[in-house]
Amino acid sequence: MDVKTKVCNLEQCDEEAIGLFFSEDNCRVEDMYKGLDALFNNALSAMINNKDFKAEKDEIKVIYNTRKSKIKYLILTGMGKKEKQTYFSFENNVANAIRKARELKVKSVALSSIKLAQEKIEDTGKILTFASYLALYKNVSFKSKEKEKEVSTIERVSLIVTKENEKIVSGAVSYATIVSQGVSMTRDIVNTPANIAHTDYMVEYAQKIAKEYGLKCTVFEHKQLEKMGMNCILAVGKGSYHKPKLVVLEYNGGKRDEKPIAIVGKGVVFDTGGYSVKTSIFGTNYMLNMKDDKAGAVITLHALAIAAKLKLSVNLLGIFPLVENMISGESYRVDDIYKAYNGLMVEVRNTDAEGRLILADALAYACEKKPKVIVDLATLTGAALIAIGNFAVPIMGNNKELIERIKRASEKSLERVWEFPLWEEYGEALKSDIADIKNVTDATDAGSIIGGIFLKNFVKDNIPWCHIDIAIPTFSTQEKGVNSKGATGFGVRLITELLRGYSVEK
Repeated sequence: MDVKTKVCNLEQCDEEAIGLFFSEDNCRVEDMYKGLDALFNNALSAMINNKDFKAEKDEIKVIYNTRKSKIKYLILTGMGKKEKQTYFSFENNVANAIRKARELKVKSVALSSIKLAQEKIEDTGKILTFASYLALYKNVSFKSKEKEKEVSTIERVSLIVTKENEKIVSGAVSYATIVSQGVSMTRDIVNTPANIAHTDYMVEYAQKIAKEYGLKCTVFEHKQLEKMGMNCILAVGKGSYHKPKLVVLEYNGGKRDEKPIAIVGKGVVFDTGGYSVKTSIFGTNYMLNMKDDKAGAVITLHALAIAAKLKLSVNLLGIFPLVENMISGESYRVDDIYKAYNGLMVEVRNTDAEGRLILADALAYACEKKPKVIVDLATLTGAALIAIGNFAVPIMGNNKELIERIKRASEKSLERVWEFPLWEEYGEALKSDIADIKNVTDATDAGSIIGGIFLKNFVKDNIPWCHIDIAIPTFSTQEKGVNSKGATGFGVRLITELLRGYSVEK
């Protein structure tokens, strides 16, 4: 699919469908719509005047053209009351309109590039582009029947703009297109099951992406990890036929002597929970979709690829361990103790808290590289759902400036975050009687924060660090807003906006 800007009156479009967006408290045929209304025998004004369309939140109506015309449909989308409209709700409104166009099996759609009162025109361009690409994502890679592989495809989306706004919106479209492609690539790999996307496959894929985007890629294999003392990574991966790995990527778009920004991602290609095996409770099988436990690693890889394609003026270090947490005679156990890469002795109290173990070694390794900041992404805790629900992710860290940067990136990317505290009192429960630290507490309180507290022990105090727990929005069970069923790619837009913020400061 291609998203482009277009300068013309709406009634002069040659697209098969046109998406129009209305506020509930200003639902009327504006001057720019009058030519279009006439083309449709005044059906638009009739529908509005008769209250058949009220522009209520998420309301969608379709008007069919009875005349012979290239424009066959008008898709009317309600955005609710103006005071309650946000960037987030607008993006979902556009996604709903685009999906409706797909249902109509059209090949081309034009979108009226209206803007919310508080928006800049470039924000509108980004939202329209992201919504168009992401809402139409479908993964049919593993369908065997040709009929099931067939997906009604929109080939062209045109954003109708004025001549004076065209350059600004075109720039926003170019940016959002590159990032959307990265999100789709992330979705593809996260959706790939572990019988295919095992640790060896992931290494080969990382090497392929590195070559394509001009990244330096270093892979530490099993024997090298043993020599390095990456004992926590090795422990988690012991039970699998596919050996654990550590991948290190480098992108150098900044000055030669400039410290890199380190992105660290959790890469568990499949998680059974180990001997603390995942169970089914109240009809929910917690082992289902555990192919998504590699999302942090996949996001890290594609974030660096996007940065390279955008030619951001930053130096980046991407680090992700790759393991499979399986059950076998070789698997690590509850009560085992391992020496982490930074020398801390870790007592394993739960083998299903494996993500923090592999991140412990990876974070300690990242600190050795003396980065400017470290950001880690991990599908770490189901407790995040209880704490904050489906609509945002917890973040926590040791540096206020970095936290604020991520909050600003969240506002721009529409990937919501919420800061959790890392008070010292939480750490008391992680003290071990026989080692330096336990990987979980004996209680279930504050699970997401406890995960962050554990990781904090493997980051040097003088290095700004933030942990992002992406466990909940990584995988969607329904098609809603910009999300399709399956992997969402959540985190790609957030990290790209963060890196872009560092880049534009140069």
